[in-house]
Amino acid sequence: MFRSTIGKASAAFLVLLAAVGTARAGGAFQNGLPEGAVRKIKELLRNDSRIKCVAFTSTGGWAILFDDNGFMARDIPEDAFAKLKEMAANGVVLRWIAFTPNDGFVILGEKGAFFAKDIPPPALRRLKAASDNGDDLKSMTFAGKNGWVLIAEGGFAADGIPNDAFRQLQKLNGAGEHLKSVAFTPNGGWIVLVNRDGAWDANIPEAVFAKIDELQKVGGFRLNCVAFPPNGENAWVLIVD
Repeated sequence: MFRSTIGKASAAFLVLLAAVGTARAGGAFQNGLPEGAVRKIKELLRNDSRIKCVAFTSTGGWAILFDDNGFMARDIPEDAFAKLKEMAANGVVLRWIAFTPNDGFVILGEKGAFFAKDIPPPALRRLKAASDNGDDLKSMTFAGKNGWVLIAEGGFAADGIPNDAFRQLQKLNGAGEHLKSVAFTPNGGWIVLVNRDGAWDANIPEAVFAKIDELQKVGGFRLNCVAFPPNGENAWVLIVD
């Protein structure tokens, strides 16, 4: 299901590419992304790659995870790039990457694999506990200076995020929804992705709401990832397949 606190929008959006007629059909929609990221997303979709995650640093860098352990990145912390390269070379299936405002970062892989640096200590403790418990690590996102959300098998943990976002996560988790990921806008807006194409949000750019609403009406799409660059006004990207 889809709910929003904003009205339906008619703002234009840019379709990067929508590969159709294949077993791995996918598409991306965006506004205001760095040109290098746009070119790489187009290239990946032309090659029929499945994009799993797009993330942005506070200084304009970006990273894209695709297929099993593929990644592309530019202007991210050197140790983040090195760890991506190491994990991929070791056969880790990469699932998620996110950056904190101070260029800390977390990388999640399948089977509880992860690496984190300079993230809030409570977030690191919950991440270690979930991994040690053998939980499936789905996503981790950071908001503001110390806010964070970890979504893992069976639920979520969060601190320092908007109250309405926390309440919505509680409600969805309590109702048995399968949480996927959360994204935050620079001005405190948020969106929660659940199940295959479900999304709940508040104060996100109207064009994002309009595109998700359109896709849900058409059906047959899976919402993979939504991300908002922290230093871009009304900048966003939506990845589907």
